Amino acid sequence: MTAKFDAYSFIPKNLYQQFQQPATLYFLLIASIQLIPGLSPSTTWSTLLPLCLVLVLNGMKEGFDDWKRKLSDMQVCCLSTYSCLAHVSCMFCTKSPQTFQHIV
Repeated sequence: MTAKFDAYSFIPKNLYQQFQQPATLYFLLIASIQLIPGLSPSTTWSTLLPLCLVLVLNGMKEGFDDWKRKLSDMQVCCLSTYSCLAHVSCMFCTKSPQTFQHIV
């Protein structure tokens, strides 16, 4: 299975993955500094809004890509396969890897 996320772990795993990038950490640091009123030459939203926008858009892209990977996994998983092991017994799998029928 190549999908990285499920419904419960999408947000934490995605945020963890995004904050592994140096540019995202840099913008988080700058946004944190912008929250201190005496140090900030501009408003808080001028850095916080673009950071949130990038996080949301990148999360949507990753979610869509993961959804496409999951669909591809399901298509590959449901393909019929045929294998002969050591020319002794042959197995035929239909619709699911757990359902095997012996063919002599």
